[in-house]
Amino acid sequence: MNEKYFLQGTEQLDDEAFVEEVYRTYFKRDSDADGKNLFLHKLQNRELTRSEILSSFLQSPEFNFISEWQKSILGLPGLEIMSYHIPKTAGTSFFIALTQVYGIEKIAGFLQESLALSEGADPQAIKVIHGHVPARKYFRHANIKEIIWLRDPILRLISLYFFWKTLPRTEDESWHNYLQKNNLDIVEFAKIPKLRNEMSQYVGGRNITDFDFVGIQAFFKDDLTDIGEMLNWPEIQITHENTNKYDGYNSLVKSILKDSEIVNELRHLNREDWELYQTALDMRAKRKGTSTLLTQFHLSPKESQSRLAQI
Repeated sequence: MNEKYFLQGTEQLDDEAFVEEVYRTYFKRDSDADGKNLFLHKLQNRELTRSEILSSFLQSPEFNFISEWQKSILGLPGLEIMSYHIPKTAGTSFFIALTQVYGIEKIAGFLQESLALSEGADPQAIKVIHGHVPARKYFRHANIKEIIWLRDPILRLISLYFFWKTLPRTEDESWHNYLQKNNLDIVEFAKIPKLRNEMSQYVGGRNITDFDFVGIQAFFKDDLTDIGEMLNWPEIQITHENTNKYDGYNSLVKSILKDSEIVNELRHLNREDWELYQTALDMRAKRKGTSTLLTQFHLSPKESQSRLAQI
């Protein structure tokens, strides 16, 4: 959008509405409280003009990322599926299913905030993007199906915790090095800001109902069948990859889940993810035609672990 026309078109808005409109137009999302309050303060105290506020948005890393991403999408005219892989939510198993349907040469990954194609792959032939992509509004396209998988927030966090414990130590300042170096327990690990409500962070302020399909990791086989029927896929050979290799993992999970104090603290730290997950379970119940029995899907962590073991 031409910035001159944007400023002219928003002249009649008050400062708060103007800031919201800048976020929606240029960041393709609603404002966050801290950012909104900062810009309002600067506008109301005449530290910045509206034009200068807009310039700061246009020069930001977030806007640059949005612009580059949109250019990438435009370079993939055959794109059909956007698969958002939240860590430890069956993403690896779903990727293998995607390769069975489309072939590895038609799938683009997402690494270090950019697309990654197989060697020799033709961008014109790419059908799927799969990776740790934050699901912001600007990714949406009328012809692209958006798929995301969620998981019981406590089980996901526990799985990530023990998975990171198995990773080799490196020289960088990665979080798995920090975890191992400081020998964090599960609650200390859960208090790391980056990891709190991580599923909600990936959804990025969007409504989960915007997605074309929301799978639940604990029902992976059944939900994968539903996706296949929705997209007219051929029969898929189900595999479960990236299982946790930490020694004694299952017993350790059970011991954590038996400690109600720990479970309650983990749930408190991830309240937004719990609400998101419950909404997704309600959506699944409605999709499966069991809307009058929603509570049967509102599983406790212990119940979810039991169901997962049956898959």
